[in-house]
Amino acid sequence: MLACDTCGGACCKCLKIIIGRFPDEHRTWADIRGLVRPVGGGVYEWWIRSPCKHLIDGRCGIQSEKPKTCADFAVGGEECKKAVKAMAEM
Repeated sequence: MLACDTCGGACCKCLKIIIGRFPDEHRTWADIRGLVRPVGGGVYEWWIRSPCKHLIDGRCGIQSEKPKTCADFAVGGEECKKAVKAMAEM
């Protein structure tokens, strides 16, 4: 089980962008570099480093007023694991 204390806020350091109908010539370039991952149906996810300005020492600095997207992010869930993996690969 993952915990926020162990990863330093990986979910707050990167951003997932969903890409549909990725042009072949660009997908090949991105695939080689490990920048995108297929998720099925011609859709790809692209993880980029984009740290939240409210991340302080690996923790949320606006815990009581953080956006719904952040509040709904399940610690130890599938997206959490993907964020940790993406940060390790960047």
